[in-house]
Amino acid sequence: MKVVAIIVALCGVLGFLSLPVGIFASGSSPWPLLLADSVFGAFLIWIALGIWKRRMAAWRYGFVAIVLLSVAFIVQVCFELPAVSTGQRVVVIISCLVGGIAVAVYWSFIWYRQKKWFSHENVA
Repeated sequence: MKVVAIIVALCGVLGFLSLPVGIFASGSSPWPLLLADSVFGAFLIWIALGIWKRRMAAWRYGFVAIVLLSVAFIVQVCFELPAVSTGQRVVVIISCLVGGIAVAVYWSFIWYRQKKWFSHENVA
C-alpha cells in the first residue's frame, strides 16, 4: 500500500498543478474544471498521506475519491464533446455514464478489500 500512497500522491500533485499550468496553456480546459482538478489534487495528496499513515479516514475518503473521479470523467466528457448531432451526443453521454459507473463499482470493490491495511486508531 505504500506504493499506492506514492502513486496517489503523484496524481494529486499533478492535479494540484493543473490550475497554474492550465491558466497559461492555450486551448486548455475551462477554468472551473482546472480549479476543480486543483482542489481534487489537494484532496488526493491528503488521502495519500492517510494511506501512508494507515488512517481509517483515508480508507473512507477513498470511496469519495472514487466517486468524484467518475463524476469528473463524465463532466469532462460533456464539456469537451465536439459539436455533433443530438442522437450522437446522447449515445456518448450514456456510454460515459455506464462506463463511469462500472469503473467506480469495480474500484470500490477493490478498495473495500483493502480495509485490513488501515487501523482504527485515531492518534493525532
